[in-house]
Amino acid sequence: VFIFKILYFMSVCGITPVNNKIVGGQDAPAGSWPWQASLQESGSHVCGGSLVNKEWVIVRYREHKGSMSTTVDEIILHPAYNGSTHDNDIALLRLSSPVNFTDYIFPICLAASDSVFHQGTESWVTGWGNANEGGEDTLIIHCRRC
Repeated sequence: VFIFKILYFMSVCGITPVNNKIVGGQDAPAGSWPWQASLQESGSHVCGGSLVNKEWVIVRYREHKGSMSTTVDEIILHPAYNGSTHDNDIALLRLSSPVNFTDYIFPICLAASDSVFHQGTESWVTGWGNANEGGEDTLIIHCRRC
């Protein structure tokens, strides 16, 4: 059974901290990423997603095949998802009840559909993966500048 938990991070959409590491990096301080969500099975983190608004979380689909608990009412898979190549590996999860925004729970800012990102555009990635090459997964959120 997957249990959805919003982790409590930053209060302003789109502003990032100075911290810059996941693998070979450093922990992100609490309050840095208010949209970061953790999907869990039996209390253990399975993968992360991003809070889009009070009712929806965006995730990688292949991470979430299988049954979900009643805390997620609906899964909408990208219509062009390819399970062999993992092209369009994205899905939306509709929560069974809306979350309340706070200083630590806030949605991510998504780019406009006509946005262009040129080579060298700085971006951020957050998650709970390995803190070092070949290392164990960690329960502390990390961030990395790309």
